[in-house]
Amino acid sequence: MFGARVEDTVGEVAAEKQGPLSTVIRVHRLSRNSTEKLIGLEFVAKGLTGYQSMPFSLSIAGAQQLSALLQEAARAK
Repeated sequence: MFGARVEDTVGEVAAEKQGPLSTVIRVHRLSRNSTEKLIGLEFVAKGLTGYQSMPFSLSIAGAQQLSALLQEAARAK
C-alpha cells in the first residue's frame, strides 16, 4: 500500500463527519529497508456506497514538519 512495510499502526483520528461520509486518518510507522524509516498517513473514507483508502508516505523530517504546521494551526487565534 505504501511501497514499504507497515511496522505498526500508531493510531487514528476521526475527521469531522460530513453527512453520511465518515473519514479517519491513520498513522503508521513504516520501513522500506533496515535503515529507511518512514511515516505513513492513510486517509480512509467510508460512506453508503463503499470504502476508499488513500495512502501517503512521509520521511521522518516531512512528518516532523507536518506536525509543526498542525501545532501552529491549532494555536492560531
